[in-house]
Amino acid sequence: MSINEQHKYHGVASLYLWEALSEHLPDAHFHLGTGSSNSSYLLTGLVPHTLGKGRSAQAGLFVKYSRKVLTPWRYSFRLEHQDEIQELKKKYGQVFVAFVNGDDGIACVDFENLKVILDDHHEEQEWVSVSRKPRQNYRIAGNDGAHEKPLPMNSYPQVIVEYFREQLKL
Repeated sequence: MSINEQHKYHGVASLYLWEALSEHLPDAHFHLGTGSSNSSYLLTGLVPHTLGKGRSAQAGLFVKYSRKVLTPWRYSFRLEHQDEIQELKKKYGQVFVAFVNGDDGIACVDFENLKVILDDHHEEQEWVSVSRKPRQNYRIAGNDGAHEKPLPMNSYPQVIVEYFREQLKL
């Protein structure tokens, strides 16, 4: 079986996420399941990890990637992408969108921050742009707006770790 490009970019996003969750939330057990498309995943956290009892939390994860080497990185969001993200939010309470920016790094926003740049009116095709000047943080903009503040370089996976820390009360 050959390794395709999508697997490489999704793999690096998964690896960074697992490393951060293991380091910062060692008392929790996490499971990553596939979503309805090749870009979506369901992340479930459970505490304590013995006997299947304890607190649990879930969130969706939607991964977009760009092979482009230099900034800005551009991402297309078709209508079905936005509908799927909306469904993940409705079903699991929170969804994160990770933007794998070539070999530069990964930017991440939660659903509320995504709605700043892509509103609730889903068009047939919309776009998101992530940019970064040397030694600075990511800037993100979309069809319907831009974030005033830059995203920290460690927004991924830190924003997901903090979500689960709060939800699992760790």
